[in-house]
Amino acid sequence: MNSWWRLSDETKAELKPEATDKHTIDAFYLDEMSWAFHLPQYQTFNELLTNGTEIVLSDWYERLSGEEAGEGSQLRMEISTYPPEDFDTSITFITDDPEDETASYYRDQTTAMKVWLCGYLPWLFGSKPQQLWIKFHLID
Repeated sequence: MNSWWRLSDETKAELKPEATDKHTIDAFYLDEMSWAFHLPQYQTFNELLTNGTEIVLSDWYERLSGEEAGEGSQLRMEISTYPPEDFDTSITFITDDPEDETASYYRDQTTAMKVWLCGYLPWLFGSKPQQLWIKFHLID
């Protein structure tokens, strides 16, 4: 499958989401070191969630299901730049990644764990939001 990271800047500009305030992402467990997601409408496949984010996702999966994340585990995340009526947590911007200016560190306000988000985030949301609100759902 093609990776979003291999697309030309021109193609990325053509695919740029119109809505930048809310996105729904279905994440799936790969192994103890990573979760991933697909957003086919943006030619995004197997985009990894790593560098601490996988630990937070596994924690949320266990909170919701009462079981450890493993093969077949999936979470739907409704992520928004504004506080919806119903949300499980928010993540707050901490700092840019000194090794990659497009990436950032956030803190999950419920678990107090650090989350690393790559340069896909500012492309998807149009910026690096200071805070994001998340509602998690288990996917069967």
